[in-house]
Amino acid sequence: MFFRKLIKTYPEEMSEFLLELVKSENANIRRFVAETLRPEQENRWFYKNTDYPLSILKNMFKESSPYPRTSVGNNLSDLARQLPELVYGLVKELVDSGDKNAYWIAYRACRNLVKEEPVRVLDLLNVDDYIYKTPKTNVVSRGIFLSNLIVKSLYITCYNVTTNEKG
Repeated sequence: MFFRKLIKTYPEEMSEFLLELVKSENANIRRFVAETLRPEQENRWFYKNTDYPLSILKNMFKESSPYPRTSVGNNLSDLARQLPELVYGLVKELVDSGDKNAYWIAYRACRNLVKEEPVRVLDLLNVDDYIYKTPKTNVVSRGIFLSNLIVKSLYITCYNVTTNEKG
């Protein structure tokens, strides 16, 4: 994307420009800003300097329009692949804000995190189930997770009893 190259070449000027675009009445323009700031291809340097994209994206943390709001959530989800602790902090901030749109962004941002630390994500979002896309294929449930944990514990206990091993 042409604008990503401009950001890298002229970061200060582009920051000012993008901050103006974030205020646009047009949801497509606000989505453009969020997509431009995703840490992909030309923007991999954002992983080392997260202040740059976040200083702009934070202006969209209460985005009411679904189109740009999805892009902001996707952007944070991308960041979570390399910087999970940073995104956990942002998710907590979004959840604690009490804003329903900020919560939606936080939920969306967790779609990669929930695969690695499901209980932490469920606790952070204050939910018992995390559903992404279709409920039949992409559900993380506190009940299912805990039952699997109990089954694994029972298996280990039974194995240790039959083999007289400690563990």
